[in-house]
Amino acid sequence: MTEKVDLVFNYGGKWVLSPKVVYIKKLNKTWHGYDVDLLSYIDICSEFIEKCGFRVVKQLLVTGPTGRYYLLEDDSSIRTLQSALSSQFSVLQLFAVDEGEATVVIPNICDLNKPYPAVPVEVATDCESNEEEEDQNEPIPSDYNSDELEVFRKEKNNQ
Repeated sequence: MTEKVDLVFNYGGKWVLSPKVVYIKKLNKTWHGYDVDLLSYIDICSEFIEKCGFRVVKQLLVTGPTGRYYLLEDDSSIRTLQSALSSQFSVLQLFAVDEGEATVVIPNICDLNKPYPAVPVEVATDCESNEEEEDQNEPIPSDYNSDELEVFRKEKNNQ
C-alpha cells in the first residue's frame, strides 16, 4: 500500500447518466501528497462543501484504477479504498453529487471485496455408459435424421 496520495476534487461539471455514467469535467482542486492514513469521509465531504460550493454532498464517488465509478458512503468505504491503493493507483479522482442533482446509480466500493454467494449445483445424467463400450469414431447420436446423414456420408466418400 502506498503512504501518500493525490486527491483530485472534481466539481462544476455535469453528470451524464445514460447510456453510461460519465462525468464531464470542468474544474478541479488537488491535495498533493496526502497521507493515506488520514483519509476521512467527513473531511472529503467538507472540502466539497467549503471549497467547491456544494450545499450538501448527497453522494461521494471515486474512480477506480479502471476508470469505473464507485460509491463511497462512510469511513468503512474509505478503508476499502485505502486497501486498494498501490503505487500504480495513487491519484484519487473524487466526485460529488450535490443536493438537487440526480442520483448516480453505481456500485458501492465496499461490495468489491464481498464474495458471491455459493449456489449449489448438481450435475447428473440420465445415460449409462461404460468407458470400454465408447468408441471415439462412432457418430454421436443427435436429433438429425440418421438415414439422411448416412446418404450424405456415402456421397462424400464417393467423391
